[in-house]
Amino acid sequence: MPARPLSVATKVFLGFVAVLASFGVVSLYGVTQMRNIGRDLGLLSAGYFPLAQVAAQLETYQKERERDRERLVKEPDPRARLTLVQRARAYPGRVVREKIAAARKLAAAAREEAKGQDQDVLRQIEAHLAALDALNERYDAAAEQVYAALVAQSGPPDVHDLEKAELGLDREIALLVATLEGRIDRGVASAEERERRTAYATIALSLFAILVGLAATVASTRLLSPIRALTEAARGVSRGDYVHVPNTARSDEVGVLTREFNAMAESLREREARLKAQGEALVRSERLAAVGRLAAQVAHEIRNPLSSIGLNAELLGDAIEEHSTGESRALLTKIGREVDRLAEITESYLRFARLPKPSVARVELNDVLAELLDFHAEELAAARVSVERRFGDAPPVQADPALLRQVFVNLVKNAREAMPEGGALLVATRTEGREAVVEVRDTGVGIDPAARERLFEPFFTTKERGTGLGLALSQQILQQHGGGVQVSSDPGKGTAFVVRLPAAPAVLAPLEARSG
Repeated sequence: MPARPLSVATKVFLGFVAVLASFGVVSLYGVTQMRNIGRDLGLLSAGYFPLAQVAAQLETYQKERERDRERLVKEPDPRARLTLVQRARAYPGRVVREKIAAARKLAAAAREEAKGQDQDVLRQIEAHLAALDALNERYDAAAEQVYAALVAQSGPPDVHDLEKAELGLDREIALLVATLEGRIDRGVASAEERERRTAYATIALSLFAILVGLAATVASTRLLSPIRALTEAARGVSRGDYVHVPNTARSDEVGVLTREFNAMAESLREREARLKAQGEALVRSERLAAVGRLAAQVAHEIRNPLSSIGLNAELLGDAIEEHSTGESRALLTKIGREVDRLAEITESYLRFARLPKPSVARVELNDVLAELLDFHAEELAAARVSVERRFGDAPPVQADPALLRQVFVNLVKNAREAMPEGGALLVATRTEGREAVVEVRDTGVGIDPAARERLFEPFFTTKERGTGLGLALSQQILQQHGGGVQVSSDPGKGTAFVVRLPAAPAVLAPLEARSG
């Protein structure tokens, strides 16, 4: 089972989530790095800096003790010496012990908060402080022996052990100070470097998040762009402009909506075209009906007077036969010809107005056309028109042979009249799908495009003495048989009429049943 495509709302939501996630990563990274930097700086502030301060104080106090010891040894006055001894016993030693104890507490507390390398450094500092504590006890013991000898005034005191202890304290304090200063310098430099890297990384991640936001915006715009086109197309449909939205291969609801909209627009366009064609056909039918009724009435009104005029002209010719001149006989003959022409016109009007119901039979088009061309062969030859018969395997049709012959007679007659200087006439038959096709093509003068548009209108003609009913009647007959006629023409090169009729079914049926 194929996976269901993501909806537009889901895609937009995912884009929004991607943007939020990108900015969330930036924020989380910034907060994490600032927290790490803050922890390192906190360790420096709460641990290393106080320890460095204590180490500096120890160094100061130790120097003061050493100066006091030298002064005490060199003091000649016994009373002043006693005062200095009391002072040395009471203050400097106690302060140094307190500072070492405070430093060890600070180091222990800092080590509990520290991680990684800082724990090793703080253990090293604790070792220095422990060594200082031990050395300070040795120093106090050696100093007490010197103080006792000075108070007893038993001779010059032995300061060898005291000096040795002083050297040890100085060295250990120097190592402690160096360790702390080195770690503080590295910590500050590391914090600055990390802050710099964090700033660069934050800028890079922010740019990435902005790019993700822009990409999400562009993607959302592309996802929703067909909606704008659909909106414009919907407005066009409301105005009767059935434009199509460019189809998309997308399988989401926008793609489905686009395809369905195009199908709807095409359906509406076809429906409007059908309604327009039906309306035009209805108007044309009403117009033809009105024209037919008028033509029938006019023909009926003038047929009887024309018959009387023709009969009286014949009687007049017989009456003046012995006394008539050549001029009077020619005049009477001309009157008779015009009467006959008017009678033919009235008959054409009556045929157009009262087209008989077809007497349907199975008709072979090739036979009908062959008989018609044979009948008009001499007439066409006299007009210097050569005929080419290109009969194919046209299927039989269900039609009225007489009415069908009238259609083709009219087309052949029009072709001959279109070639007053002679030419070539092609009559071809073939099969296209379920239709029989007859093509009548001439090499005559052709038809002007403006006239071609009105060629099948009743009473429209390009001939001087034409009635304008031949092609209109032919079209009416073909439509009555379920067929039609099309014309194409190239002025100066010729005209082609293509007649299409539905092929006859295997079993004959009334035309009304077929058309219904």
